[in-house]
Amino acid sequence: MRELARRAKIDPSTVSKILSGEENPGPKFYQGIARAFSLPLESIERLDREGINPLTAISDSFTDDLIAISQNLPEQAKKELLLFAHYLSWRISHNLPL
Repeated sequence: MRELARRAKIDPSTVSKILSGEENPGPKFYQGIARAFSLPLESIERLDREGINPLTAISDSFTDDLIAISQNLPEQAKKELLLFAHYLSWRISHNLPL
């Protein structure tokens, strides 16, 4: 939690309160989480619109692996990876075969 707070530039007690459900996350929190995980703010905002807590959504090992891999990619490859993820998501949301 401390490392997340450091990377997000958010007070550790705020992160703790949000994780425990004592406080609701706000825009500054989402901006910090986007910064901490090198994700576009739009991704975090989309999770919020869908009612998904970004910390819960990005804390699984698969996502951790994906983030670690993507951080080592050149910018163009990152953009292509994101486009592919959007494409897969779109196909799934339209019940199309993969």
